Amino acid sequence: MKLGNLCSLSSLISIAFIIGMIFMTLTVNKRALSEQLLSQLTHTERNEYAERVRERQTIYFSGYSLGVALSFAIMYLMPQYATVSFVAATAFITTYFYYILMPKKPLIVTQLSSQKARDAWQRVYREMQVGYHGGLALGIAAVAIFASQRC
Repeated sequence: MKLGNLCSLSSLISIAFIIGMIFMTLTVNKRALSEQLLSQLTHTERNEYAERVRERQTIYFSGYSLGVALSFAIMYLMPQYATVSFVAATAFITTYFYYILMPKKPLIVTQLSSQKARDAWQRVYREMQVGYHGGLALGIAAVAIFASQRC
């Protein structure tokens, strides 16, 4: 296979992983479990919930963008360190710690008025954890594939 074709293929695969990461991250609050939660919330609680979802998505995408930027910086400014595993680890660690360490409003569960709403929130929270980690894995795979085929 020609180098140009290999680079094009790896770029397409990398883009597919990035799109998958974005899709998983943006749709996690649109699933059936979220509807069950929303049906248990008051109008005020729904607004608070939507605000927290937006806040956390913004923090996640900011951390991922920073992780990708650091990965590219390593690839092009310090090529001696630019192994696929090091670049992917840089993206992962940056994304993860940025999200964990950034200040956020308290979890909405602390403000929910009914036990049914708290139970529904717990199910959604678990789904969001899975969606976050799945999206993160896809995003890191995209960076790793891109790093493996510098054109």
